[in-house]
Amino acid sequence: METDLELMIPDYYVSSTSERIKLYRQMDELKDMQELEKFRAMLIDRFGKIPDETEKMFDMVKLRWMAVRLGFQKIAIKNGVFLGYFPQDQKSDYYSSKLFISILQFAQNNPRNLTIKQHNERLIMRLEGISSLSQIVDFINRMETEVTENKQFNP
Repeated sequence: METDLELMIPDYYVSSTSERIKLYRQMDELKDMQELEKFRAMLIDRFGKIPDETEKMFDMVKLRWMAVRLGFQKIAIKNGVFLGYFPQDQKSDYYSSKLFISILQFAQNNPRNLTIKQHNERLIMRLEGISSLSQIVDFINRMETEVTENKQFNP
């Protein structure tokens, strides 16, 4: 995951460097929304109101989970643009999957914001025209919901 966004636990929120590292590791090991909410509640209980930079980290964790479920090998958010990198191996079974076909259909139905193009022998999904990380998360969540509810999709 690459980004130019400020995503962190600031030192004014958790002053101990070793504690921040421990918290980053704990966050990286979270598996679902229930664990994320418990982690969030623990932070509030121990350190108080969560700063914006840390709230954005939670959005990025959610985005990472969705990206994995959608089959992206890598994601990047830079200059307000989301890039989702599909598997590099073009012979991968992923490209003949119902999930990938549903993603292509979703992209065709949302041409204003979403494009899928080949770059250096790799397919990349590009999402533009969205101004915040939370809007990107909402859009990718809508995409995931629609492609997985697509009648053609059967995991």
